[in-house]
Amino acid sequence: MPQNNRTFDHFGGRRSAVVLNARIILAGDKRQMASVERGAALRTLEDIAGLKIAEVTDIRRQSGEYKETVKLLSVGKTAEGLEKLDGMGWVKLMPVWDSYAPLAKDYVDKLRTSRDREHGALIVSPTHAEGAKITAEVRRKLKEEGMVAGEDRHFTQLVPLQWTQAERGDARQYAGDEILQFHRNSGDYKAGDRVDSKTALASTRPLKPAHFAAYDKSTIDLAAGDLIRITANGKTVDGKHKLNNGAVYTVEGFTPGGDIALGNGWVVRKDFGQLAHAYVSTAHASQGRTVDHVLIAQSALSYPASSREGFYVSVSRGRKSATIYTDDKRDLMEAVTRTQPRPAATELMRKPKPQLLRRMRQAVARVQLAALVAAKTRLHELSNLREKELTYAR
Repeated sequence: MPQNNRTFDHFGGRRSAVVLNARIILAGDKRQMASVERGAALRTLEDIAGLKIAEVTDIRRQSGEYKETVKLLSVGKTAEGLEKLDGMGWVKLMPVWDSYAPLAKDYVDKLRTSRDREHGALIVSPTHAEGAKITAEVRRKLKEEGMVAGEDRHFTQLVPLQWTQAERGDARQYAGDEILQFHRNSGDYKAGDRVDSKTALASTRPLKPAHFAAYDKSTIDLAAGDLIRITANGKTVDGKHKLNNGAVYTVEGFTPGGDIALGNGWVVRKDFGQLAHAYVSTAHASQGRTVDHVLIAQSALSYPASSREGFYVSVSRGRKSATIYTDDKRDLMEAVTRTQPRPAATELMRKPKPQLLRRMRQAVARVQLAALVAAKTRLHELSNLREKELTYAR
């Protein structure tokens, strides 16, 4: 099972394995990013529990210099890997004005020449905020090139709140307008039910937070030609086909009833909600994906969220190329060579050791650096704004 699949519900599936007399195989890469909710389960098993492992050391996705670079990143030699990428001409500086325009142009060019639009290219950005700006620029360029056509239609979008199980079980977390999607029977609701949190919390029987996910309600604009990514498992309108979490499809058009028609002939309900544009992904969400070309946006806006683990994930998504777009190579080097290991509870219970104290000091230093980078970014934005105002005044 992949590490980002909550590591078999953090070993909760072992009960089923015992009943079935089956073997559990946990597969993943502890050098990549750990689960947001469950933490570094594989590292805990290997480093703390001492579980013996079988390791695949040969990289099969890439070849040539690209493969050598990914190998450096996989063993923690991030600085050497980034320098090698720069030497290959794969690190580009973003312009001050229209900073995302070159990135969007390169992405659209690669998409146009790809045999498989759904797996030809992917942009990875550490943060959703920067990803949203890039998506807007990419869609503008796609419309300009005629690859996305027609007027936008507005659809409901359910945005995961990424709450932990404990947070979902705390009634104080809710404002009342969140949407709860049940994947198992709980309280008065059955698997598949969708209800607002105000109604759900008034349920006559208690809800189990492990049995539902929480979402914010938003909107998404779609047009014919758009690429979309499914963000949670579901089914097509006719119930005959599964929509798997992470799957990417092309929007062919829309039915007379307003449902979304896909390029493979399937139809998705207009109120399905659990979908997003597939042009940009975070490093977390991109784990497990493979495309021909990966384009990585690592501007100052995303430096606080950057790490060695995230950079390794991002660069290794491509088969043929990985191009990094940044506004400062020196700051980029500092941002992506930071590591963000997650201490396990068993580590915190032990008597502090020198290496743990060092990691704690490093964590404090990362927070301080993130604050400095954020302040620098804001000053840079204000400076650019002031220059624009002076230009207009002249």
